[in-house]
Amino acid sequence: MRNLSLRLDPKFPDPHHDLMKWSWIYLVLLGGCASLSTQLPDMDGLQFEKEQAQQARDIFSEIDKQRARFVAVADPILAKNVDYCEKTRPDIGLTLQSRDDYPEKLRSTAERELGLDETPRVVFVRPGSPADKAGVTKGAIIRLENGEALSGRDKALRKAIESRTPLIIEQDGQTMSMVFNPDIRCDYRLSLRMTSAINAYATGKSIVVTAGMMEFVNSDDELAYVIGHELAHNTHRHIRKSITNFILSGLAHRYTRPFEAEADYVGLYYAARAGFDLNNVEDIWRRLARRSLKPIYKAKTHPTFPNRAVLIETTRNEIQAKRDEGLDLIPNPRSKAGS
Repeated sequence: MRNLSLRLDPKFPDPHHDLMKWSWIYLVLLGGCASLSTQLPDMDGLQFEKEQAQQARDIFSEIDKQRARFVAVADPILAKNVDYCEKTRPDIGLTLQSRDDYPEKLRSTAERELGLDETPRVVFVRPGSPADKAGVTKGAIIRLENGEALSGRDKALRKAIESRTPLIIEQDGQTMSMVFNPDIRCDYRLSLRMTSAINAYATGKSIVVTAGMMEFVNSDDELAYVIGHELAHNTHRHIRKSITNFILSGLAHRYTRPFEAEADYVGLYYAARAGFDLNNVEDIWRRLARRSLKPIYKAKTHPTFPNRAVLIETTRNEIQAKRDEGLDLIPNPRSKAGS
């Protein structure tokens, strides 16, 4: 369903595709493989292993940094807009992982860098969360009273939090029993994808942002616009509606565009209610326009870049006018005449 999301990765010509195509042609014509014309130096095996380990460590460092930023921006948006989410969840601000949550090639580094093994442990504590206020730290193990270790996706953990069941916290050589008073958040899982693609998308159950997007946005306010946009896709059921329209229209892409515009519009309200500054967030589309000419003039599944920039400016003015009048920041409903 990635094609139904906020797609920020304009399609560039793929030189690798052309290279592969012509390579097969030459292979057929020549009946053999070409060889190098220079002698590459021998690499030191130990140096290679050290470099490989360093790059793996860098991945975990980047994951920590990007995850902390992602949660810091997304959390107030998920908190301030619970009234618009069909499903909410109790949240104490913990991310738990085990070694086996990582690809096999990274598991040894996960053990070394994060101290992970087969038992799930806390790898992130949201600042200001109930867990943070209670003193839970990285490396802690969360258990039920029967000794069962809990993972971040374990339904038993959610059930225990909802019912205020005591949880056993093991950390720093100590064992403590705690009952948490959880925060309430929109029930959409945050997912960070470590890929260079500049993209973000919603699945109906989660909000996904890539590392490439995290690096592309110039500010947390721009990131808030992106997250608000994806939250709007989920709260307004755009994924399901787009699939229905796509099928009923005979596979016409244009019927997904109104949902993208609505997600821009509603998403800005979501970000504004969470306290983010909307000034100049439309610059994200101007920077993308410098990378690709086609979306400036032609719309397919998404509106054109100029259309999105102008809609953001217009919506920002609408939000400011409501603030000046002391009105609640609620998106304008569609009039019955236009329905």
